[in-house]
Amino acid sequence: MCLIARSMQPAYVDDLEHSARLMSDGGADFSSIDSVSADPWYQSRDLASRLSHALRTPLTALRAELEEARLHPDQTHVLQLVDRALPSIDRLEAVAVSMLELGLSRARS
Repeated sequence: MCLIARSMQPAYVDDLEHSARLMSDGGADFSSIDSVSADPWYQSRDLASRLSHALRTPLTALRAELEEARLHPDQTHVLQLVDRALPSIDRLEAVAVSMLELGLSRARS
C-alpha cells in the first residue's frame, strides 16, 4: 500500500469522529459547529480542532508521498506521484471552500 493511501485512512478520535468521516468522503462540513454549543469558547475550540485535523490530514499525506519520492528519485514516476497527490489537494480545496462558506454565513448573521 502506498504511503498516501495509508495516511488517508480515516482517523476516529473522540469528538473528531464526525469530521474524520466527512474528510474521508472528500469534503469538510463545519456547518454543525454552531449547533454544538451556545458557548462561543467551545465553538471556537471545536472549530480550531476540526480545522486542524482537516488541514493536517491531507498535508501529511502529501508530505509523506513527496518525501518518499525524494528518497527514491530513480523509482519515482512523476505522473503516478501526481495522481496519488491530487486527492489530497482536492481535500485541502474542500476544506478551504468550507471555511469560506462558514465565514460568509457567519458574516451574514
